[in-house]
Parts: sequence; structure tokens; C-alpha cells
Amino acid sequence: MVELVLGIVGALFVFAAYSDVKSRLIPNWVSVLLIGLFCMASAFEPERVKPFDGLLLGAMVLAIGFVLFATGLIGGGDAKLAAAAAPWVGFTHVVEFAVLTALVGGALGVAYVGAGAARTMGSGIMYHVSRLGWEPVARSAAKIQDAVGSRGGRGVQALSGVPYGLAIAISAFACTAHRLLV
Repeated sequence: MVELVLGIVGALFVFAAYSDVKSRLIPNWVSVLLIGLFCMASAFEPERVKPFDGLLLGAMVLAIGFVLFATGLIGGGDAKLAAAAAPWVGFTHVVEFAVLTALVGGALGVAYVGAGAARTMGSGIMYHVSRLGWEPVARSAAKIQDAVGSRGGRGVQALSGVPYGLAIAISAFACTAHRLLV
């Protein structure tokens, strides 16, 4: 039974990551469902899924998440997702979860800064290409820029901030995958 629930939990992590990348929003129902599934799994196998420990850890992570949210380091959805993932990770893997989330989040930050610089540089190049009269090249490149959102569309670069929910979801998934093997 817990294996089925873990499969659903994995799918929720994937959805949360996708939602955060696409819109920079993680729906509240994802976090609520993660906590509800944890409670259900702990009712079926309390020795394997420790209910008190997991909920205590979730509350601790939520408190830390609120501080990070208040300082503007992460979004509210990120704080709630991390808190909802914490019971699944457990006390034995919470340090791995925190370190992996920081590393993946840092890599995402570097990637997004690089993408922003490339987009800015690409816009300058496009200006010069259009001034040279290379219209077919300029039109093709403009279509590519529109596709990635550099002109205010709904592409990834058009959204502000780093989708830290992606880092949280990747780390939580990696830290909970061990439960399927136990």
C-alpha cells in the first residue's frame, strides 16, 4: 500500500516542479495532498512511516520556510512544498534533503542568470543583425526569441525568479526514492 502512495507522492513532486517552472506557482492542494497521503501511509504502516516524527519535522521545516519567505529568499509555495516533503524525507535524510536542495537550487540560479545574460546578449545581436539588413535571419531569430519568452511572452525567461520548487521537488524525490527499495 505504501508503495502505491509513494508513486502518487512522486507524481505530485513532478507536478509541483512543472507548475513552478511554468507559472512560478505551486498550488496549495499539492502540499495538502502530500501531508494527507503521509497521514494515510502512517496509518497503514506506522513503524515504517513514523507519523509523529514526520509531522514534527514538517512543522520545523515550515517554520524555517516562513523565515526564508519573510526575508524574500523563497516563495510561499516553496516553503509549503518543503514542509510537505519533509515528513516523507524523514529525520534520517533531512540534512541530505537540505544540502541537495541548496545545490540544485544554486545550479538553477546559475542557469537562470546565464540564460538571462544570453537573452540580453541575443537581443543586442538581433538589433545589429536587423540593422545589417539580414531580414530572413532576423525574422527566424525573432521567432526563436518569442518562443522562449524574451519579449514578454509566457516563456521561461519571461518569469522572474528561480523556480526553487523544482529544486525542492528533485531533492525530495531523490531523498524519498529509498523508501521504495526498503
